[in-house]
Amino acid sequence: CTSREQSERLLALGLKKETADMMYEGMAEGELPRIMPYKTEMDYFNLWDSIIPAWSLGRLVEIMPTTIKSRYGYFNLAVNAELVQYQYYDEDYMHNECCQHFNDGTLYDNIIDCIEWLIKEGYFNKEYLV
Repeated sequence: CTSREQSERLLALGLKKETADMMYEGMAEGELPRIMPYKTEMDYFNLWDSIIPAWSLGRLVEIMPTTIKSRYGYFNLAVNAELVQYQYYDEDYMHNECCQHFNDGTLYDNIIDCIEWLIKEGYFNKEYLV
């Protein structure tokens, strides 16, 4: 899942804590993240200041739009170990065009960069934002 630093960056971008599916408890160095309790409620985060939300790879991909519409057409999300991008393919898959791609860091960093871009461009679901 996201590191503490990556989690803090997502929070700074405006993601709601409640969108997280994992957490860090306490401030111990080297502590491993844990899966969130079965039913996460807003109050759970308010009970303990030491809880830092974290996001699994699956959860980050889940909250990203699978398709975005730009002035150039519809672009589909594609994620692999080296690259996160929104890609357009025509019906015959003869022409492909990239709307935006991110490949300057780790997979998590690339996804966070992409989420930042989605927010700035207005493509990110506002329900997930503070």
